[in-house]
Amino acid sequence: AHDQPQGHHWLHEELGLTEEEAAAVDVFEPDYRRERSELLKDFHKRMGELKDILADQDSYSADVDVAIHRIHEVHGQLQELSITHYYDMLSVLPPEKQDRLRQLAVQALSQPE
Repeated sequence: AHDQPQGHHWLHEELGLTEEEAAAVDVFEPDYRRERSELLKDFHKRMGELKDILADQDSYSADVDVAIHRIHEVHGQLQELSITHYYDMLSVLPPEKQDRLRQLAVQALSQPE
């Protein structure tokens, strides 16, 4: 939910952040949003490349395999960015709010896509 529109606000409410805690968490947000946006553009570009290959080829080929691996690569970078952002936020929260953030992260990772 943190990455969705209004998700950041939702996270602040869910954690019950004070103004000081919210300000500390928000320090990380601009860089995270910028990097995420860049990676998402790359992800969508790579998905488009795979779509083009699938439209042009009648069987699984080395091109398909390469395109899939390129998508996995950027998907992994997105996951790494999200986990790094999680730890950034965790580092500035008091223990009781760290526990709640951990619960939310585990819950989010337990949801099938």
